Amino acid sequence: MNRTATTLAALIALATGACAVGADLLVRAEVVPQGPVLRLGEVAEVLRATPAEQARLAALPLMPAPAPGTQETIRAQDIRNLLVAAGIDLNDVRFDGATRITVGYKSLAPPPPAPVAEPSPEEPETFFPQRTVAPSLTGPKPRRQPTGYRLVAEAPPRPIRGARRISDGRHEPLERRLTERVTVYVREQTGDPMLHATELILPKRNANYLAEADSEIEVSTRTPIEPGRQRFLISFSTPYGPVRFPVYAAVRQATPVVVAAAPIARGAVITAASVRLAPLPAGTRLAPNETPYADLESVVGQEAGQAIRGGQPLSDLNCLPPLLVRRGEYVSVVSGGAGLRVTLQAKARKNARLGEMTEVETLDGKTRLDARVVGRGELAVISAGGSALGSLSSAPGTRRFR
Repeated sequence: MNRTATTLAALIALATGACAVGADLLVRAEVVPQGPVLRLGEVAEVLRATPAEQARLAALPLMPAPAPGTQETIRAQDIRNLLVAAGIDLNDVRFDGATRITVGYKSLAPPPPAPVAEPSPEEPETFFPQRTVAPSLTGPKPRRQPTGYRLVAEAPPRPIRGARRISDGRHEPLERRLTERVTVYVREQTGDPMLHATELILPKRNANYLAEADSEIEVSTRTPIEPGRQRFLISFSTPYGPVRFPVYAAVRQATPVVVAAAPIARGAVITAASVRLAPLPAGTRLAPNETPYADLESVVGQEAGQAIRGGQPLSDLNCLPPLLVRRGEYVSVVSGGAGLRVTLQAKARKNARLGEMTEVETLDGKTRLDARVVGRGELAVISAGGSALGSLSSAPGTRRFR
């Protein structure tokens, strides 16, 4: 057996949060599988590492072992690709020595039973439902795993019999459903309603199993939840047995927006009890010129311009400034210029909201002015000439200030 020391400088950057460690990987030219799954510790001997690191790396699953009584030859490049699929950084890894590894049994007799190495508690083993198949000593040689085989333990090379393949039209809704379930889990575990899961990718094969789920989807993780890329373990049951597989999603901090805590009728004044801060609901489509409110102070006191559903974001399109001037009521109008400030009583000719321009007339009905609403029952004339100020100062109900 040819043994060559291979320096592994950066190992397993998985979602366990483990730091990269150094070790020597002594590659074996011949391997006799010790169980149904071929692990890294059988292909190579891990040296120059702590006992805990050696045990963890040795238990790393690579691919299903050949059937009893058969042999298979794998290339060093296949091992390299499998390690890349496991999340190992190979920038500083050198592969020397044997380029081919013989995996299998030397005789047709079944190998003696041997204990299967338990997976690391930090990395729960992934499995899919399996068919029960009697071992054959004379059957055809099992199909070789492709070079880019996804690193999951106990995964069959093709879907089990009876599992239906879903269409592309059903794949996207399943991916959204799983994203929403992971988001609920993240918020339950952290107590932060602003965290949400995004950028989740559900492989097509796993989507086929998820479409067959007949139980609630369970989500778990072995690492603390914090913003960034996160590994989650998904498990549920199907008519073919239990299914468990990992998914990766990005945990993000959502920007809070003001949403309706309950339905708000059109024309109702918005109060602090009728709104709350929450993340923008998934799937919400905003108009190109629509801007949701991000703080409660900007909304409270405004008027609903249309009926607003519970949970719907409040924006500048469905909320209106409060109605501060009503037609026919008496208002105060302020104007000034040339060192003279005039305040007079006038009568509003139409309804107006905060910031809007409207028309008022003096109490004697002789003069009409365009003024802007600045408060409840208060308007301001932006500018007026000397002659206009003179006519206003002589109008009834006028007070002058210098």
